[in-house]
Amino acid sequence: MTPAAPTCDRTQGRERLIALDGLRGAAVLLVILHHGIIVSSGRAHDRLYQAATFGWVGVDLFFVLSGFLITGILCDTRHQPNYFGRFFIRRALRIFPLYYVALLALLICLPFIDGQSADEFRRNQGWYWAYLVNIFSSLHPHAPSVARTGHFWSLAVEEQFYLLWPVVVMRLDLRRLRAVCVTAIAAAPLLRAVLLFRLRLDSVWVYTLLPTRIDALMVGALLAIAARDRETMTLLERWLGRLTGLALVVVGVVVYRQRSFVFHDREVQLFGYSAVCVLAGALVAGLTWSSRSSWLKRTCESSLLRWFGRYSYAGYVIHFPLMYLLLDRWKRVLGSTPLSLAGVPGRLLFTLVSLGTSAGLAYLSWYVIERPFLRLKRFFRYER
Repeated sequence: MTPAAPTCDRTQGRERLIALDGLRGAAVLLVILHHGIIVSSGRAHDRLYQAATFGWVGVDLFFVLSGFLITGILCDTRHQPNYFGRFFIRRALRIFPLYYVALLALLICLPFIDGQSADEFRRNQGWYWAYLVNIFSSLHPHAPSVARTGHFWSLAVEEQFYLLWPVVVMRLDLRRLRAVCVTAIAAAPLLRAVLLFRLRLDSVWVYTLLPTRIDALMVGALLAIAARDRETMTLLERWLGRLTGLALVVVGVVVYRQRSFVFHDREVQLFGYSAVCVLAGALVAGLTWSSRSSWLKRTCESSLLRWFGRYSYAGYVIHFPLMYLLLDRWKRVLGSTPLSLAGVPGRLLFTLVSLGTSAGLAYLSWYVIERPFLRLKRFFRYER
């Protein structure tokens, strides 16, 4: 799914960088560990909680990777017959089966987690089936069901991106496409500022909507364009190092001031989101621009990270509701023991159990749900 590269393997008939699978694995680990500690902490906002606040950046890593891989596919196939049909069918085979099975499972299982959330989820399930849960979360940020299933917002953002971006790629050449990416990257933080300070909207609006998070997807898209356009590559090689240094300074200043990096903090939303996009883009560039071995590439090519990367989609879909199911049982069984969630050992163990259970279910999902549908992609292959 990426441009030809020195270190690659064959998967579903396409060449992919092995290291990007590892980066995807690191992203899902960040998110699951982040949610595990946050969910189990309650009001215990101690150093463990503060350290966990960084984990949301894994979602931005997913966005940059999606922008990079999807734009690469679209640029390479936009002159082929049935461009739209093949792209949408292949995306549907990858995304829809597990997602809709998960929604059905939530309708059955959510009453055992939280009856109030289950009732509300049932009433508002149309937002989920239509991939509009990010808009629902913005309109109802404190709804009980959002607290249990709110992680689906990022899947909605990506699906909305998949619907719109193929049209843009089809109609524009690489130079104009580059201009669109740069404009969107620059406009996103300005839009976030308008929503926060001019319209005084809840921070959820800034966190979950496609227009306010488009910069992460466009950073990945810009990297994909650079792989196919020498002029874009030259510009990025000139500026990416400077922007990466600036992004590190921004993150450092925000962390120094806030003693954390919480996704809904205003300074993080105004400056941190853009900085994280740049840093994620620098990681993808470091893994794809050079054939030389490096500690970053060797780490991302490790079998452990690649394993989590392979099952990252199911792991992400499953982990959050599962944590709330485990949370209730944990409090009942271990609430008065040294492993209660009042202490750091209990919260760490809860997070590791959540990770292990999510990984096991994701592994099962791959063979029972995902792989059978992915095999159907052979009927909708891209031309070489």
